[in-house]
Amino acid sequence: MVHDDDANKQSEFFDTAIAKGVVAIILDNAGANASVAAVQRAKDAGIPSFLIDQYPDIVMVARQTANWSQTEAFTVMETILQANPGIKGMISGNGTMAMGAHRGAGQRAAWYLAVSGEGVVVAANLESRARKLEPDTDGNGTADLTLQVGPATTGTALRDVAPFHDFRDFRDQIEFAALGRALNDLATQVITLPESEVVGTKLGFLGAMPLWVATDAFVVTAVSVQVVP
Repeated sequence: MVHDDDANKQSEFFDTAIAKGVVAIILDNAGANASVAAVQRAKDAGIPSFLIDQYPDIVMVARQTANWSQTEAFTVMETILQANPGIKGMISGNGTMAMGAHRGAGQRAAWYLAVSGEGVVVAANLESRARKLEPDTDGNGTADLTLQVGPATTGTALRDVAPFHDFRDFRDQIEFAALGRALNDLATQVITLPESEVVGTKLGFLGAMPLWVATDAFVVTAVSVQVVP
């Protein structure tokens, strides 16, 4: 989408992206203050926004067309990674090519893991719609992971942890993204937190998380949270 530095057009694009339940928004700012309200609307919906001009150290190492083809994007991404093994990310022109590039990344693609455990909550953010808990699972007094308990959550771990959700079974990336949002919404609807102060409470949890590299912070999208006696 091209906003041509038109703040109103950018705002409309944000509303469209939010309505479609996208995972994240990457944008080139339409003006110094033009994006503030739109970014806040996305944040309230649990969708993170990333402004390209906030990252002046980003270096583009390659740019190549894949002709809107998932298969061609797969090959292109493999070639780019061979020449630039330290690459940190990519931006794609559409969802079909993004899926091909993601698969072309091979071992650099995320693992999606189903996880369960229990721990004492040492920190909690329950003031926004994007509620989070931080439990200590090993008893050392510090948080070992973040639990997303919604109602606003980010990521597609609940979708991608299941092997039977295949992108090829969907019309396009928008429909596939909608599945991820629907699963997140369904999971958070059934989560009930203790009515008393949650910090200091021992909770058991079940959910899913992505893992790109071994040093990544653990962020689990919960499907079940319960008090442990």
